[in-house]
Amino acid sequence: MLIKIRGVTYPNARVAAEAHNVKIDAIYSALNRGKIDAVGTGKCRKRKITLNGFTFPSISAASVALGFGRTYLGKALVNGSEISQKRVANAIKVYTEKME
Repeated sequence: MLIKIRGVTYPNARVAAEAHNVKIDAIYSALNRGKIDAVGTGKCRKRKITLNGFTFPSISAASVALGFGRTYLGKALVNGSEISQKRVANAIKVYTEKME
């Protein structure tokens, strides 16, 4: 799959990642977000997320704090099944009880 970043075309995501000193996941993530030209520029910053009154530095940090893998929460919130939504709600409840 050809990847074009700021006018330069790379033969695949691995080569593009190496050229911009980022991980392959960063390339695919930027493609999914429509921000491919921001790869490797430092302009893709984490966004804070607040769940049940608790603020986390990023959705990945929240996911890990709730006991999930780094990417689980983001996927569950965007297009998760009813089961994953229930898992997230339960994890937030447990986290809230633990922090009080």
